[in-house]
Amino acid sequence: MAAEPLFYSLTAFAFALGAVIGSFLNVVAHRVPAGVSVVRPGSRCPHCETPIRWYDNIPIVSWIVLEAKCRHCDAPIATRYVFVEALMGFLSVALWIKVASPHFQVIGETTIPQFPPPVPHIAALPWGSIGLIFGLYLAFLALLVVISLVDFDHYLIPHEFTLPGIAVGVIAALLLNSETVIAPGALAAFWPPVSLSSSLLGLIGGGLAVVLLFYVYFALRGIAGLGGGDVTMMALVGAWLGWPALIFVFFAASIQGLIAAAFGALFGANFLKNSEEIMAADDPRPPKPGDEDSQQAVNGAVDTCRDCDDEHQALADRDSDSEEIADVELPAPSLAEQSSPAAATQSDDPCDEPDQSDRNLDENASVEKEPQQDRETTEESLGDDAAIDDTGGDDDAESSEQGDQDQNADTADDEQPASKRSIPDDADEMAPNPHREDDSPKGGLALPFGPFIALAAIEFFFFGEFLPNWLSLDYLYYGF
Repeated sequence: MAAEPLFYSLTAFAFALGAVIGSFLNVVAHRVPAGVSVVRPGSRCPHCETPIRWYDNIPIVSWIVLEAKCRHCDAPIATRYVFVEALMGFLSVALWIKVASPHFQVIGETTIPQFPPPVPHIAALPWGSIGLIFGLYLAFLALLVVISLVDFDHYLIPHEFTLPGIAVGVIAALLLNSETVIAPGALAAFWPPVSLSSSLLGLIGGGLAVVLLFYVYFALRGIAGLGGGDVTMMALVGAWLGWPALIFVFFAASIQGLIAAAFGALFGANFLKNSEEIMAADDPRPPKPGDEDSQQAVNGAVDTCRDCDDEHQALADRDSDSEEIADVELPAPSLAEQSSPAAATQSDDPCDEPDQSDRNLDENASVEKEPQQDRETTEESLGDDAAIDDTGGDDDAESSEQGDQDQNADTADDEQPASKRSIPDDADEMAPNPHREDDSPKGGLALPFGPFIALAAIEFFFFGEFLPNWLSLDYLYYGF
């Protein structure tokens, strides 16, 4: 059997397999963040909720046949779906060529010494080793793609993807270096040559590097620059590609991320988001009962609000009483009554005289005609009389107390701290709010870092062997 037709047929199969996996990744990226099962219910239109038939769910082909519209409601089908399917198809083809082409090139007789050595027939190829290598790294590429999709949509890297991926990466390094599992010479031309020790060092180094960067950035800016998902993401890359790849991946991801951020800020791309909003929405749940510090902070805020409510209500009641007293103008006695000693001991309670209210109305009419100076003198005299008379009426006593409080208001405010001199209209403003702009540093525009880590990892995986040694650091693989 000729080698070339089989190789091309398997290449086409690899593209179809990658497209099917890409279609499934679209479902995973949409449902996992929402907490919905990826198995049930089946695929359906997000607009009309109509289940999608199998012939309308063929990757790439159905999108072209349906002209990017739903068969039932004519709702547009996003281009992202077909893009992910095509992307996984091309990645699968590139992986197949990377894994299998060295073995197919040595089929038949040759006069040039090659390693691995030539095989006499296609049946003699290490199909088990080729299939295992292809399957493991196809899973790695699928993880990178789905993590990028979720992080781009939600600024979130779920641990449901990274933690199992880290475990599979370490197991892959163990299996691919086992002589009982991999045929001799099957990995001779495969790059990068990740050993078990290199995988473990990449796992530890990738996670610790991001943790260190997190604390350095927090110490400089006072805000979190990286999330916990970035830690496990770099650990995932280190477990699959080995620790020498971390240097290239980190710097390549940072440079490409900065370029994307510059273009996003220049053209107003919607993938840029305020970092404060990302960190505030990272854990919207209330504090746990066992978290004493958080619980004390909440209790303190509640107590502060209650105290402010009591003070605010007391001040409102006092102002209301003052306004009611001010609305009633006091009667102005004659000059004879002012000079009479009996005026100082006369009761002003309306209940002492049956016709007190009628007399007050008549006298109020005459007070409006008196000069302003006489009215001020009369009010001061009555205020002093009410303060001396212990058996006086309740209205005059409250008026006197209000006058004393108004006279001492400025002195009391000067003696009190600045935070207690005034009570805000909204008592909630007195409670400490960790998300207020005045309480926390301002964050800048942020972009999801996961897709750029994935992009740099894919670049290193496919093109690292063609890079200069000082950039790929491939010589470090053979020392561990």
